[in-house]
Amino acid sequence: PPTRLAAPAKGRPRLTLLGCVGALYWIAESDDGLVLVDQHAASERLLYDALLREGKLARQELVEPITIHLTTTQRTALLAHAEAVHSAGFTVEPFGGDAHRLRSLPSWRGGRARAEGLNALLDELAAGARPSVPDGAMERTAASIACHAAIRAGDPVSPGEMSRILGALYERAEAVYSCPHGRPVLLQIPRSRLDRWFLRSGP
Repeated sequence: PPTRLAAPAKGRPRLTLLGCVGALYWIAESDDGLVLVDQHAASERLLYDALLREGKLARQELVEPITIHLTTTQRTALLAHAEAVHSAGFTVEPFGGDAHRLRSLPSWRGGRARAEGLNALLDELAAGARPSVPDGAMERTAASIACHAAIRAGDPVSPGEMSRILGALYERAEAVYSCPHGRPVLLQIPRSRLDRWFLRSGP
């Protein structure tokens, strides 16, 4: 059933969450039409902002550590960017040879990142998102971390978490319409456009 978000603050639209399509796109109704949200881009944007604001992400300690295998390039990136990896919510320790044990993963309310997110993050850091590079290096590193720690396409998300993320996006002082990599976070379809699509000229 539709989920009504909390009463809007001044300037914040009233939204009713209607559902999710393909375990990726959320649909909400506003006073003026529909709002479509990409769950990965929305989660990534909020994590990116949290990293720039707080310097780290929440982590979930694992009851059973996960064993992963890293390439030589990934191991080099892990040594060079240990602080950034830890700030991203990953706790990693050597386990002999190319094997490593993951003891924690980045987390959000109701979920956590996947273990393979560490491999992807290390690949990106090795490719050039280095904290030592000037001119926006912090932002590039935060974008890499947020992308690989965010909710993915296909991840199940509870209505409560959807509402929390939507509320957080609309509570910002400035509108957020793109993730750090430039992809849209949400699209707004006004009622007038829906009427045109369905060739309606009146009620």
